[in-house]
Amino acid sequence: LALGVLAGYSAVNKRSIVGTAVGRSWEGCIDVQTKAIHDFKPTLIVGSSWGGGIAVELLRRGIWSGPTIALCPAYEKVHKMLGTPHNFIDLPPTATCLIVHGTNDTTIPLQHSQRLADANPGVSLLTIEGDNHRLDATVQSGRFVEIIREHSG
Repeated sequence: LALGVLAGYSAVNKRSIVGTAVGRSWEGCIDVQTKAIHDFKPTLIVGSSWGGGIAVELLRRGIWSGPTIALCPAYEKVHKMLGTPHNFIDLPPTATCLIVHGTNDTTIPLQHSQRLADANPGVSLLTIEGDNHRLDATVQSGRFVEIIREHSG
């Protein structure tokens, strides 16, 4: 019994430590990007994976309201790690974001991006058939540059 309790405590404590570390990193990145937006006044934000999640979070918090491209964003995955209530998926009605996600992404489930797009009228999802989490084929083909031009237009 003592081993079971100890193992249970260890698992809970590890989740707590990981959640705290992820939360601090997440908030640190939000702070850095908030300052960058203020200092550089970009016209478009593009983020991939963790950075894609940060870009979406900037929209959710109203820190950024301009055009955004999120590549296979880790948004839902991070919020699940943080234990955020379900309403994290609701973005302001003025938020505009293009999510680009490969159908062969084994890091971030495509369904996460689909849920975000389905829940927000200003979010559209472009799925790239056969591409992976890094969107290698999209980048190598030059399509990525076209996507940025189309969305920043």
